[in-house]
Formats: sequence, C-alpha cells, structure tokens
Amino acid sequence: MSGATEEARTGSGRAGAVGVVLGVLAVAALAGFLAGAILGEGRADASLGLTLAAVFVLLAAFVVALAWWQTRRRAARLGLGTARYMKVVRRIRRGEVPDDPAELPAAIDAATRARRSLNLQESRWVGWLLGASPCCGS
Repeated sequence: MSGATEEARTGSGRAGAVGVVLGVLAVAALAGFLAGAILGEGRADASLGLTLAAVFVLLAAFVVALAWWQTRRRAARLGLGTARYMKVVRRIRRGEVPDDPAELPAAIDAATRARRSLNLQESRWVGWLLGASPCCGS
C-alpha cells in the first residue's frame, strides 16, 4: 500500500470521526428540543426546548470527550497513538491479528476488554434488570 493512500485513509478516518461526533451532537440537540417542546405543559414551548437541547448537547459532548480521553489514555499506556490503537481494535474485531509486535499489547487489551464486556452481559443480574424494566417503566 502506498504512503499517499495511507495518508488519505488516515485523513478520511479523522473526518469520519468528526462526522460521527457532529451527528451525535445534532441528534442530542434535536432530542432535547423535541423533549422540551413536548413537555411544554399543553403547548409547544420553544424556550424550554432550546434549554433542554443545550443540556442534551452539553451532556453528549461530555460523554464523547470522556470516551476520547479514556481511549487516548489507554493507547498512551500501551505506547501507541490513539489512531493506531483504534486501528488495532478494529482489526481485532474483524478477527485479524496484527503483524507488528508493538501492536500485540493493544490487541491483547482489546480482546480482554471485549471478553469482559461479554461476561458482563451474560451475568444474571443483567437478565433480571432487562426482564424487570418493562414492569417498572409504566
């Protein structure tokens, strides 16, 4: 693979990540505005909608920043850049083992984290919570 192609892929990956973040923030703003407009005590309340939209956007921005910070910190602990760490994680999810020995600790970390999340989902209390949630939602 040529260097120019690799640079183009890296740049498009960055643009794709920015697009995802902007999409999340736009959906949060829309959800907040709709929630505020619906909760407007019998009438559409634009000011409440805008206030809740701002709250939803701030909350979504905080969650995105926290996820980015944790990924960056984890990658630095393993001696990789964030983009390279995420590339290794994507390759592990596809079932590919990295060729570079420097990426092996990141691959092991990604596989361990994936296994841990599956074990958490298989635990008994998750089943009970999912089963009880329709009963408590009304």
